[in-house]
Amino acid sequence: VPIAEFERFRTEFSSVVLSGPVTVKAGDKSFQLTPAQFVPAVTVKAQGASLVSSIDSAKLVGIVQAEAAKAGIGAQPKDAIVTYSGGKFTVTPSVDGAILDPKVITDKVTSAITSASRTAEVTTTTQKPTFTTEIARATLPKEVISSFTTNFKPGQPRVTNIALGARRLNGAYVPPGGTFSLNKWLGQRTPDKGYVKAPGINAGRIEMTYGGGISQLSTTLFNASWFSGVKLVDWRAHSLYITRYPEGREATLDWWTIDNVFTNTTKGGILIQASTTSTSVTVTFRGIKTWNISTFKGPRFNVVSPRRVEITDPECIPQDPSSGFTVVNTRVFSQGGKEVKRESITTRYDATNEIVCTGR
Repeated sequence: VPIAEFERFRTEFSSVVLSGPVTVKAGDKSFQLTPAQFVPAVTVKAQGASLVSSIDSAKLVGIVQAEAAKAGIGAQPKDAIVTYSGGKFTVTPSVDGAILDPKVITDKVTSAITSASRTAEVTTTTQKPTFTTEIARATLPKEVISSFTTNFKPGQPRVTNIALGARRLNGAYVPPGGTFSLNKWLGQRTPDKGYVKAPGINAGRIEMTYGGGISQLSTTLFNASWFSGVKLVDWRAHSLYITRYPEGREATLDWWTIDNVFTNTTKGGILIQASTTSTSVTVTFRGIKTWNISTFKGPRFNVVSPRRVEITDPECIPQDPSSGFTVVNTRVFSQGGKEVKRESITTRYDATNEIVCTGR
């Protein structure tokens, strides 16, 4: 590129763009953008013997809208909120948002950047929330769409954790299209929240851990999800098979690494109800019936025999042996008496080694 072209470009473009801040006005509010803030949206390149500039509209819009938010201009939309109490649903109305119009930003701010007039007057545009009041009211749960119960022995420390988790889970609401994470909903299981130490699986062994037993609540939730027809997003079975759970149809939980997540793909919102007795935990989904779900399990295969392991750790917990295996579960989605689709999951269990404690 000739030196003369660099001089021309500097005079006609660079010196103008970098001459000072641009003031953005929206109604009775305004804020400034410095060259350091908006220059990342500007690109300069050579075309033959000429230098040409361009502005990345998407990048510029993002920069301007971010600064507008800091200046208190506009507001993000707020989804409707559905709560359930005393046998009744309450809908807290949604609120429309107001954002700077992207097209106006592109036109007006670009003009201000590239001219001596350093002011851009922009307008806001209404932004509707995803979950509006109308949608919330139209999709309120009408019926039980699934329910599942698992049992446990009473009086154990793990029962405390299961009951505590169930009370926290009870009343969770998942709007149509919404994604639910059990870890996010429960939070970390810690003693200050009332969780106690109870047996849990770690690296193929039973160990004491705060919140031990919460995987039974997770498994019960997983099965309610399974029979409701929602999309199963993230889960992991226990590494060892536990006989109180359906083979291959269960979900462990760990705060750091393992979650239980589903997306509500049914026609209505889902109210999750969870309750316990002295010997059981039940999770029920109330919503709008979308699917009739049937399920079947294949035979065990790839069976692996356990080993005998001696452990000297004084905190060792003895463990009975059982074989490892792989199993496939299939759920069948039907509507109006006709099968629509099938989904299968494959679960692999490690062998449960015999743990002999020799350090006592």
